[in-house]
Amino acid sequence: MRYDNDDDGDDEEDVEQFNEIRNKLNSFHDSIFIINETLALDVMIECINESLFNSTDNNWRSIELGLYELNHYSEVLRNNLMNLPKTMINNSKPYFVFHEMLCKIIDNSTSILISHPLIQLLFFELILKHYSFFSNNNIQVENVNKTDILLKVLKIFISNFGLFSENEKVKFRSWFLFNRFIKLAKPNLDDFVFQELIQNLLPLLSINFELKNSSNVQLSKDIDLSTIEDTTFQNQLYLFESIGLFISIIKKQELRIEVLQSVFQPLFTTLGSCINNISNISLNLLIQVHHSLVAIGTLLKGFESLSSNEFDGKFLEIFEQISQVVLITLENFIQFNIVRESSQFCIVRLFILLIKLPSSSAIESILEKFISLVMINFDLLKMEEINNFIHFLSQINHYCNNIQNIYLMLNSLLSPLSTKILDRIETTSKTAQDDFTRREVIDLQKSFISFLLGISNDHLNSIWLTQENKELLVTIINTMLNYSINSLHDPQLMKIALGELGSLIDGLGTGRVVDNQDIFRNDSFVFENVQDILINNSILVCIDLSFKNDKVDIKDAQFRNNVLLEVCRLLRSIAFIGCQSPEAISQRLQNKLKPEDIKANEETCNNINQLLINNLNFPADLSRNFIQALVTSNDRQFLKHLTPLITSYRGN
Repeated sequence: MRYDNDDDGDDEEDVEQFNEIRNKLNSFHDSIFIINETLALDVMIECINESLFNSTDNNWRSIELGLYELNHYSEVLRNNLMNLPKTMINNSKPYFVFHEMLCKIIDNSTSILISHPLIQLLFFELILKHYSFFSNNNIQVENVNKTDILLKVLKIFISNFGLFSENEKVKFRSWFLFNRFIKLAKPNLDDFVFQELIQNLLPLLSINFELKNSSNVQLSKDIDLSTIEDTTFQNQLYLFESIGLFISIIKKQELRIEVLQSVFQPLFTTLGSCINNISNISLNLLIQVHHSLVAIGTLLKGFESLSSNEFDGKFLEIFEQISQVVLITLENFIQFNIVRESSQFCIVRLFILLIKLPSSSAIESILEKFISLVMINFDLLKMEEINNFIHFLSQINHYCNNIQNIYLMLNSLLSPLSTKILDRIETTSKTAQDDFTRREVIDLQKSFISFLLGISNDHLNSIWLTQENKELLVTIINTMLNYSINSLHDPQLMKIALGELGSLIDGLGTGRVVDNQDIFRNDSFVFENVQDILINNSILVCIDLSFKNDKVDIKDAQFRNNVLLEVCRLLRSIAFIGCQSPEAISQRLQNKLKPEDIKANEETCNNINQLLINNLNFPADLSRNFIQALVTSNDRQFLKHLTPLITSYRGN
């Protein structure tokens, strides 16, 4: 199990091969526990003690072996190879011995963590693996102060052995492990400790990116950062989030604000300098802007655990300042995709924090300015950016569906946004020359429909019947009808398009909003042509997909389980228009309604009946049986009724 004396442990391939051998030896060792657990445990503990605490040669190979075996010891406890009663594991002697040795390693870290990356990485992995020891007061070790031992661990992390290591592999890995440890352990220490820790970490937050040979790189408005290697920054983000976590843990509000401002100010200064140098724009400058914005958003990510009562006026002032910096930066560099993407990242993080304070007007102002900038420059957006923007708007719908000013903003946004999205889908579909672009179009179609479905799910159907969006509603219905019929290349797209038709029928099938949870519903708003435009056309689509479309293969399991099942749900939505409360509709869609609770709409059932007879020449008794099965079966039961009927009608 010990590295050979001629192996320096630097070759990653050799290390990987040796670890495979070790794993096999571990399995052999574990099997001995079944025969003689005392022997197996004694040998392991003796090896750890001799390698870590009683060794005189100070050879890194011995220390590494001791740490490796201690890690194996923890696995033995976790897997309970000694077959202890579960209630006794945490109070057992082996469990106590392990934590005793863990504390001993931390106390002797200066002699154990000699300059070899394998030892340092093993140590930090072990610390993270047992984060609960530092946060669980029920786990105690005799003569060990838990606060002192935690402080020692943090000090080791923020040292040349960890975060400040000269070995790049150790440094970057410890940045990640440190972040995970803080997240999981949630250290409870005095404020001055966190202030000192943050002060010690500040030198690592400097973003010093410089693209080599940048003069040879052509400046483009569409920059692919994946082709530009910047490993340092990607790992630095773990530190930025850790700083945010530390700030959120500080108890004294005044100190928290002070530290917060001191951390953000250098990033604000950098962005201000970049804006002032916009006349000398370069790829290095743009990447500096991108990195600074992403760093701001990542810092904000660390505050998400704060509750609403911890955000006072000072906090809001800083958030508003951040939004101003981000929006001004976006306005100046909006033609560049990496700035648009990083700006939205910041705005999303701000939104997640500010929705905890729905009474704040800041969120309304920030969203309005950001959305306005995006809409004005919509033609610059790549397809992926449009998808991300749509997803963000869905979040806004979900969390702010009871805020009147945001509702009014979304009401005025819905028609121009939908028009722009549908135009982009149409133009790109016509010009697409490769599978990647065609896939992008399908992804955008699905994202858009998901956004539309969210409007109903978030109790905002009233937005369809406002003066601004009534015309759009007809366009959306026709688009969903088109996608349902003409998207055989993607059954999933057909399914969600049919689902949106069903969602509109459930919400607006009577011509008015039926959802009592929609606080903006207005009974004077009416969808006058709901019968002809939405209901009858939806029935015809169901008939076409089930019985008439020769391109549809009814034997295709994917089509049956996705599209045809959704056809059944859509027909059942039509059959029950206006006869059930929103709660009953929800139960029906989940197939939870009892037969005695089922009440069908006689008029719409007659519509289905007549269209079956007129379009398919169904005999009257067959059509009646169809309607009877439709209203008395659940979705899957009706699918079983429908499938043989389709097969018989088609004669195959």
